[in-house]
Amino acid sequence: SLLTMAMPESNINKAAYSNVVIEEDGQVKGHIEQGPIWMRLIAFGAGVASIASQFIHIFGFREGFVSFILHGYLLLFALTTMLFEAKPEWVSKVNGASGYLDLLIKHCGFLCHAAGRGLFYIFQSTLWMLFFEDGDPLRLLVLSVSLCLAFVGFLCI
Repeated sequence: SLLTMAMPESNINKAAYSNVVIEEDGQVKGHIEQGPIWMRLIAFGAGVASIASQFIHIFGFREGFVSFILHGYLLLFALTTMLFEAKPEWVSKVNGASGYLDLLIKHCGFLCHAAGRGLFYIFQSTLWMLFFEDGDPLRLLVLSVSLCLAFVGFLCI
């Protein structure tokens, strides 16, 4: 599929865009609502920080197998967040990203709408709070990721 950037049809919010998903035959498959660039950058940055924190926590192996699995989910969620907030040109340049995005659009349609993605970001935020512990040298990073995701999540709703 091909992702293109489209201006909103309404004149209410000219800063908002949507990614239009176009099939090879030119048919529009759907679109992904996106907010203003500053909001997308915060969400994308939270995804990057989430991945950085994942690697630090995962390679620590100090929290057990269940925690390791939970970090795997958070890693997948962070990549999903980054995909939905990235420019279509970036997504098309990453091998496999368009296919994964198509899979998400088909099976997780709520992520294509701002409110659904907002709830997803808030869910991620609550999962991150599980790793906020006193004395943890990464607690500031964990708190930052959690608060950024919650902030953008509430803005999306």
